[in-house]
Amino acid sequence: MALTRGFMLLALLGCTLGLSAARTTYVFVIFGDSLSDTGNTLRAAGVPDPAIYYKGRFTNGPNWVDRLNATFAKKCTAKVFNYAYGGATACPNPGYSQIYPYIKDLTNQTASFLSDYKTGKIPRGPGVKIIPIQWIGSNDLMLTLMGALNDAHTDPLQLAATINATVACRVQWAKTLALAGLKDIVMLPMSPVHLAPLLPAAAKPMVIQALNALDTATTAAVGALQAHLKTIHGSRPAAGARIHLLGNYTWIEAGGQEVKPPFTDMTGPCVANYLPLVIHPGLEICANPNDHLFYDTLHIGSRFHQWLGVKGILPRLQQLRLLPKTI
Repeated sequence: MALTRGFMLLALLGCTLGLSAARTTYVFVIFGDSLSDTGNTLRAAGVPDPAIYYKGRFTNGPNWVDRLNATFAKKCTAKVFNYAYGGATACPNPGYSQIYPYIKDLTNQTASFLSDYKTGKIPRGPGVKIIPIQWIGSNDLMLTLMGALNDAHTDPLQLAATINATVACRVQWAKTLALAGLKDIVMLPMSPVHLAPLLPAAAKPMVIQALNALDTATTAAVGALQAHLKTIHGSRPAAGARIHLLGNYTWIEAGGQEVKPPFTDMTGPCVANYLPLVIHPGLEICANPNDHLFYDTLHIGSRFHQWLGVKGILPRLQQLRLLPKTI
């Protein structure tokens, strides 16, 4: 019995052992699009449809941000500041912003965070570990590939320009946070959007090729930025900053096969919604949403979000020693 209590005590102390004498507060700061939004777009514009989507999440239940926080907060002190907006792009897109002026792209999300950080809204100082996490870029790619939804053709020069710009915008975010004094900055790879029911089969090879190019270019750009940051020393804000890129999209793709019990439908959506940023009266929810990998034609279901947050992202943050391994 005493031995059992000892293990329980060690588990509860997991957030303090080896980190500091005082209990550490972990602050997750989220940047991204509909895969990470926990209600910003809903509060700004009343979408996605509350009758179809769970509390502003673009899915049928808690998303990976909710799942990660709920699991982590069982044993540690955690706070979440979420700047992600459903529909957001990594790069500014003036035409898109005219249609959806309420959506903050990554540049505007970053500006909002830096304002909050400078004014003290974001906890900081001794006993606080801030972990910014960015997951964005799919909408930049999809906007360029809209023609491929019908005939699998798109301008290769435009696609190459989108890839270069998306990588630059994502990595600029990391550089901006490093220069502001953030020390451990996390970037997720691209989302495996080629799996989405929205995309016709003929377009998927081209999308996979684009995803590979995006992840490869991002890896190179992050490596170059990290090499530059290593040259910064002393008391300068960026000294000691580390950029953590969590691999490429293939581990997220493989995760769909690891969920237990397995999905019975890996390809079809539960809700045939092709544009969640617009309310479409009369849409019907299937009888068994948890059996579907995808909730709608573009967004994964809550059960895969559970795997993503707890089995995908959490252990990778632990391997990097950004979070305690006792969770």
